[in-house]
This record gives sequence, structure tokens and C-alpha cells, in this order.
Amino acid sequence: MQASTSIKAALPSVTQSLDYSDLSISNGGMATTAFLDLILGKNLDKAPPKTRQACLRYCHRDTEAMVKNWTVLW
Repeated sequence: MQASTSIKAALPSVTQSLDYSDLSISNGGMATTAFLDLILGKNLDKAPPKTRQACLRYCHRDTEAMVKNWTVLW
């Protein structure tokens, strides 16, 4: 896990079948920026419905990863 306790750092040691590579929003920084843009009404030319769905997919994957990590590591 390379001295990191993040979900994404722990995930490869728990499972190889779950990662973030297929998502358009693939890390917390991107998710935070997209979410703030949505709630503040910024970057409206970037298709808000698609951005909202991308945020939801990222949150869903993060939840899946946390459950998988918790299940295996605890």
C-alpha cells in the first residue's frame, strides 16, 4: 500500500477486479472539483447531467471499494 491508508492504495492488495480506470472522474480531487462546479453553477458548458452521473458513479465505486476493503481487512 506504499505507506498510504487511502481506499485506492489498499484496494489492489484486496482485489484486482475493482479499480477506477473506467471512470471519467477517477479520484477525489476530480470529484470535489466536479461537485463544487455543479453546486456553484460553474462550467455549465460541460454538460451538468453527465457530470452529475460521473460524480454518482465515482461515489458508488468508492463505496464498493470501501466495503470490499472493510470486508477483507476486518
